[in-house]
Amino acid sequence: GASRELPRINLRTRWVDRLLAGVRSRSYEPARLGFHQAQAGASGGDRFVMKLVIIGGAGFRVPQVMAAVAASGPVDEVVLVDTDARRLQVMAAVLQQQDLGRRLRVSVSGSLPDALGGASFIFRAIRVGGTAARVADERVALELGVLGQETTGPGGLAYAWRTIPVMLDIAQTVRRVAPEA
Repeated sequence: GASRELPRINLRTRWVDRLLAGVRSRSYEPARLGFHQAQAGASGGDRFVMKLVIIGGAGFRVPQVMAAVAASGPVDEVVLVDTDARRLQVMAAVLQQQDLGRRLRVSVSGSLPDALGGASFIFRAIRVGGTAARVADERVALELGVLGQETTGPGGLAYAWRTIPVMLDIAQTVRRVAPEA
């Protein structure tokens, strides 16, 4: 049969448009929108900032995420946190070369509790066990005669079994340090 083109929906743009409309009209409660109050500026007025923490901040997709964040508008600060300090420093150097197009403070941290202080939103992009674990998961699946993939089948189960305990630890830390995020 004839193929039909589905309409494209850009949810990020709709969310950002709604958020910015509220900010422009001042008919919002900043804390409910993910902003927290910074220290008063030189003018003495209220200043609200939005801080995003990216757990797994040394991942190869971070430059694309940062480009989208910089283009979206409301985020003022991004903290990249990762367990691999060497890759985190490499990512910081890559991002320094990236044209983020606006004022956006970017910092790195090896400590999740330190990174979470004042967080508005948290984005998690971790692969527990790294690429080596993914390769092992997919090979085991193939050896069993099924398609190997990191999100479904035997590979997905192995990925979940490794990741769930780490995610529970992360959730407990977020609850303790940044319960409003």
